Amino acid sequence: MSIKKTIFLVLILNGIFLSLFIRNNKQSKIHLHNFARIIKQELTEPEIKYQNRIPSFVENIYKYFVYLFSTDHENLPAINHIRNFKILSNTNTEFYTLYQEIFTEKLYYFDLKNEKPFIVDCGSNIGMSILFFKLLYPNSEILGFEPSNINFNLLKKNIENNKLDNTKIFKKALSNKIESLKLYGTGTPLGSIISDNPHNRSNYEIIETDLLSNYINKKVDLLKIDTEGAETLIIEDLDSKNKLNFIDKIIMEYHHFTTQNKLSNLLSILEKNNFAYQICSDQHPPMENRLAQHFFIYAYKK
Repeated sequence: MSIKKTIFLVLILNGIFLSLFIRNNKQSKIHLHNFARIIKQELTEPEIKYQNRIPSFVENIYKYFVYLFSTDHENLPAINHIRNFKILSNTNTEFYTLYQEIFTEKLYYFDLKNEKPFIVDCGSNIGMSILFFKLLYPNSEILGFEPSNINFNLLKKNIENNKLDNTKIFKKALSNKIESLKLYGTGTPLGSIISDNPHNRSNYEIIETDLLSNYINKKVDLLKIDTEGAETLIIEDLDSKNKLNFIDKIIMEYHHFTTQNKLSNLLSILEKNNFAYQICSDQHPPMENRLAQHFFIYAYKK
């Protein structure tokens, strides 16, 4: 059967199964609809060789039917297979969100001439970004940082289960000084040392911060930063130690909080260190006063 016919069959069967077996559970319908979209994405992704699509496809179809006939969709184990990677996650919702951003929208995609790039990943979460980088550059050397206990344990398992070489991870938050802090929203993709939301202040763990400048002593092909508000602190540390000279490209998810307005500081540091940059946002009018906003900054040496 051709790829197009297989995709058509998957989508048709998904609609039939949802209408027959899951009529009243809206959350379960969303979950299985998202899962069918992943099956489609994995079948059509041009970067994947055809023969390498089959194992993931078979595994995902099997899992789809396990979910379909389960009576407890909320507590099913969140194990997902994509691109021949086996990925453990906290929840299925978390997996779909990260998959959409990293593998579908390719927000961390970059093109390098170096086939063995050195990549530093600040805010590795459960490791989806590291897996994406390894998919692009299998011979890359990667340093990953993740402060949350829950996320770090999954990150470690995902690296071990997928036998990733030249990958080191550190259970550290990154800042511009070494200290103990509260990490709010621990165990989620939104864990942050900054909390503008009073409802998140009861959910925290004590973490240790470190300086990224202590880990950078050679050329970095890509610095990826997604640290839910600590971006400026990290860049300030690198600037104070003259370590931005080692960095070629930066992909940063910048988080703006109402209590900290430091975008101008961050951009001035990049400009001072001879970086050009592009800012990408999905914000649309009408604009509202929000507790937090985020957008991407893509910076590169001139």
